[in-house]
Amino acid sequence: MLITGAASGFGLELAKRFVARGDSVIATDLHDSANEDVVKLGDACTYRELDVTSDADREAAAAAIGAVDVLVLNAGIAVGGAIENVTMDTWHRALDINLLGAVCGCRAFVPLLEPGAKIVMTSSIASLIPRGARAGKDQLLRADFMLGGLRSELYDRTL
Repeated sequence: MLITGAASGFGLELAKRFVARGDSVIATDLHDSANEDVVKLGDACTYRELDVTSDADREAAAAAIGAVDVLVLNAGIAVGGAIENVTMDTWHRALDINLLGAVCGCRAFVPLLEPGAKIVMTSSIASLIPRGARAGKDQLLRADFMLGGLRSELYDRTL
């Protein structure tokens, strides 16, 4: 199992739960080394630096990892604020991480999926709420739609 964005928050909690039930986890995040929380997970959890916006990081991870039975695309950032108050740099960063990070993660890791493998992409219920903080919600909604397209594309494969 490979989890992106696993150094903290929901990704770390997923890693803890899967390790606790006996699964082997590859926890990835953009930091060059595992933090204390990831280290505490022991030998069942391997940490790998992976910036989801980096082609080189994704290619290196894919080459080193081999087969994957569960791919959890969890890396993401929260962005809030009215559209006129969020800078374009912030919009681009959010899209690069939250949407394109998932797209590129699929491109890198789908070829490594074993028969019967699962893909999980985390998002937020906030993408469905029509008020406030549009910058974050718009890109989450696009990620939700991307996953629907991926589901259709991979339907005939044995995933």
